[in-house]
Amino acid sequence: MKYRYFLPILMFVLVAQSSCRKETPADGTGITDKIDASRITTTDALGNITHDIDPTDWTYDTTWAADERAVITNPLAAQLANMETGVVSIYPAYPNPLRDKVTFSFKNTRQSLLQIVIVDRFLQVKDRFFFTTTPGSSSFTFELDEEKYINNINYRMYYAFFSQADGLYYKGHGDLQVKR
Repeated sequence: MKYRYFLPILMFVLVAQSSCRKETPADGTGITDKIDASRITTTDALGNITHDIDPTDWTYDTTWAADERAVITNPLAAQLANMETGVVSIYPAYPNPLRDKVTFSFKNTRQSLLQIVIVDRFLQVKDRFFFTTTPGSSSFTFELDEEKYINNINYRMYYAFFSQADGLYYKGHGDLQVKR
């Protein structure tokens, strides 16, 4: 009679232990996700928010983990010549989900260097772009190559604004979903 609670307790412990283990990804790589890009801010072809909003997307990020910061390369001194610290406003990328192209729009009060890096959930760099921004509103459209970007997968776009005096002065991210 004193063992009647033993079996239920043993079952509870075994179930709790198995639910705490990290599972090996289905892709067989043994690598677990480094970022959570599962939520997006949905937008239409004109940039209007249409449904879901991820409040962490398309804003200023106060901190990045060390491996996130590592995807951003330090610009060369020549790239930073005449670049200034501005006031930046970011808009959600559109359309999102996207088929093959996405547009990133923002406002900046000064000429700055903008670096955009698109990564997968393992922080593997898919694309990197550098642009010199001009004061005012700007938009850049990127084509996401079918060979690099898998259908029905989410990716993260990091953006980093640099100036000659302050280096990296504005940073953030947004998650993108490819739907072909």
